[in-house]
Amino acid sequence: MQRLSDNKLATLFGVLLFVLAGWPLFVVPYLPYEDLGGHLGTITILRHPAEYPEFVPTGIFKTNAAIYAFGVATKGLLSEERAMRVFCIFTLFANAMVLPHFVLRMRSRAAMLTAMPFLPPFVHHWFFSMGMMNFALALPMTLVLIVLLRDQEKAPSLKRAVGIVALTSVCWFCHSFPLLEILLLVAVRVL
Repeated sequence: MQRLSDNKLATLFGVLLFVLAGWPLFVVPYLPYEDLGGHLGTITILRHPAEYPEFVPTGIFKTNAAIYAFGVATKGLLSEERAMRVFCIFTLFANAMVLPHFVLRMRSRAAMLTAMPFLPPFVHHWFFSMGMMNFALALPMTLVLIVLLRDQEKAPSLKRAVGIVALTSVCWFCHSFPLLEILLLVAVRVL
């Protein structure tokens, strides 16, 4: 492990976390997450609006809509069930990859090594288990946003500022609550 750079080691740990937490997603026929049934129903209605005239969609451009946008965007490529599975796998992968990098960037290599045994429950966390995939995807993005904001404070750049605005928009699209927590942290930091 001493030969690997910090980023390569964090990536290796991220892959390991993904394998540890994500292998069941590849072997179970149906994902057992509580809210996925509702998400699946919504995607089915959005993909076939003529079959459900009593439902009037409110549009995709709103917070907490990433999974629906993905489901609609992949209509010709994936079935509703397969779209849900791909979204869940991507969400778990994002959590697994971001956590070790976050600890590395915010603390140190030693802190990342110390934190590794404790990270698996944060990869496949309660929100993920409950099927709250929009929120679960917003979490790793807000961790990246925290790192970018810290770097922007230390060495401001226009490129990073544009990235922060773009990532903030994507975070809002996934779920607004983690973004509100970031705004609270920024407010506390400013005060």
